[in-house]
Amino acid sequence: MIVSRRKFLSRTAVCSAALWPVNNGWPSFFSRPKQDLDCLILDLQDHCNLQESVHGYESALATAGIGFLKASPGATLKSRNVIVPGAAQIGDALAHELLSFLGNGSSLLLECGLGFVDSSIFEAQQSSLRSHFDLGIEWPVHLLTRQDHHYVPYVKYSWPVEVSVRDFSPVVPLSRHRASWIGWAQDLPVALRRKIGKGMLTFLGSPLGPALLAGDPQARQWLYNLLTV
Repeated sequence: MIVSRRKFLSRTAVCSAALWPVNNGWPSFFSRPKQDLDCLILDLQDHCNLQESVHGYESALATAGIGFLKASPGATLKSRNVIVPGAAQIGDALAHELLSFLGNGSSLLLECGLGFVDSSIFEAQQSSLRSHFDLGIEWPVHLLTRQDHHYVPYVKYSWPVEVSVRDFSPVVPLSRHRASWIGWAQDLPVALRRKIGKGMLTFLGSPLGPALLAGDPQARQWLYNLLTV
């Protein structure tokens, strides 16, 4: 069964609503006083394939009391943490901007939005990620086609905290830097963290933003721990 973008988003919302009642509130680490963490959300707009991801990161950061700014590419800003949600097209100019963040010591969270693009875009981005970031990615995999219809897919993260996050989207597996892998969907590596320049790149081949928007506490715990490492 192939999962469309619309079905993926609706399943994420329904699953989260069913499992985490609204009245329970967030875990204690989301109730801490507001902090002055330096965080930038880079909104790629037309080159972001999941605007729900942008809203998800905004919601999670606001709920956690983490100060952040949202900007478009090209803004001359410096930030300790940079989040790029749902990236579907990274051209040379944007790649150089992201590498500049890394070169200046930023922690960059690059969320892949290639699970829903056509083959020509995927091939171009596969080449771009390889040449600019030395990232090897494989063709998207629809996890629900590998199991029966009762199966609920998870991404299991080993770092910065061990959590499992539900994900109904196609995942983009990794093919390089095995020692840097930090997340798996079934037996497929879909997340890594590695040093580039003075900074650290965290790459997600499975979008976290929609789960954040749905209020998934495991997803929010993972993000909070990443930003406070």
